[in-house]
Amino acid sequence: MAALSKTVPVETGGAALAALRRRAVILAAIAQNCALGLTFGSIGPLLPAFQSEFGASRGQASLAAGLFVLTMSLASPGIGRLLTRVPVRAIMMAGAALSALGYALLIFANDIGSVLLVYGVVLGPAACMLGVLPASTHVSQWVDEGRGKALGLVNMPILLCIMPPVSALILTRYGMDTLFVVIACLFFLCMVATSRVIDRPKDDGRTDSAGNIPETLLSTRQILAQPDFWRLSIGVGIIAGGGTMITAHLVPLAGDREIPVMTASWLLSAYAGAGLAGALLFGWLADRLGSSVALVIAALVQAIAWVLLIFPFGFGALLALAIVIGMGGTGILALHAAAIGEIFGRANVAAVFGASYLPKLLFIFGAPPLAGILHDLTGSYRAALLLHVIMFFIALAGFLLLPRRGHVRTMPPKTHSRRN
Repeated sequence: MAALSKTVPVETGGAALAALRRRAVILAAIAQNCALGLTFGSIGPLLPAFQSEFGASRGQASLAAGLFVLTMSLASPGIGRLLTRVPVRAIMMAGAALSALGYALLIFANDIGSVLLVYGVVLGPAACMLGVLPASTHVSQWVDEGRGKALGLVNMPILLCIMPPVSALILTRYGMDTLFVVIACLFFLCMVATSRVIDRPKDDGRTDSAGNIPETLLSTRQILAQPDFWRLSIGVGIIAGGGTMITAHLVPLAGDREIPVMTASWLLSAYAGAGLAGALLFGWLADRLGSSVALVIAALVQAIAWVLLIFPFGFGALLALAIVIGMGGTGILALHAAAIGEIFGRANVAAVFGASYLPKLLFIFGAPPLAGILHDLTGSYRAALLLHVIMFFIALAGFLLLPRRGHVRTMPPKTHSRRN
């Protein structure tokens, strides 16, 4: 383990410390973008290829993305707890290597079952080891002032915007196996990049950004016993669920309003592109106002935007609403990590973030199929949109009860005689 653990002296300061902080943010952004951007950015163009190559239905092919997110979420509590004991560098490198292996295995897949097995068993857990969980942990180790902005930079979905057209081009000209080789090579390069990650010592005697919570490692039981954990996790899950619903149903919703498919696809591009600005904007708000206040603003903006989405507006208004919703949907990742650091202390970012995936899972997976069922029953998306508006106000109520910066509730101390 020593070979995979790099640290710097506690007394490192000045320009050298600033450079190490910048490096931490850049490497975390690379890891996060590769973990989610390469897979989510390529899965859309790959679905028709899976259908034609393996004779699969659209539903069977779509299971690849579902299983990927499912196993990534299920692995998160364990990886979150592991990050409190194992260097971030080791886990990130393992995740990148496992991702490269997964795409290499896809080259040899000869049926849709093999594809689904790789996405579920290999690529999902690998993304958990490489993506938002270790990336947010690494940034929280290094950045105190301006943490929200740093987390916003890390969560900018750059590759998610780039990969869909690139993947489609490679598939059209060179075929599916070539795309798998390209992605596997990119993950290998990511593994090389994450080998430069340096962990900041945990025993440097600092407190969190609020200044009144000792850097005490909380047990899973202590985390789950905190009402703030449930308010934060469920609220973030509701907003994230809205993001998965709009990703799946925005184009069909526009189709119901007689907007052509090719024109409607620009709505989804605008939604994804707005996430670049949203991650920075809400990270900046977290730094200026505190993450709890920024979460309240995010939930309120989502609720208002979705109310307007109910009205039968045309393409121009839908485009504006897609941009607003996309900004908040992506910014929620940065806000979640920043809020965990403020409320629970930076030493517990990994454990709390990991534990939060299970409460969020219901909303992330339940929102798209529920919207489809309600559409089948009523003939429109009105009921689904109204239900989301109600849920956003529930999230808003929970965020209002979170402690504000400077008034963070003290966590119960943990005895050092047991480890959970």
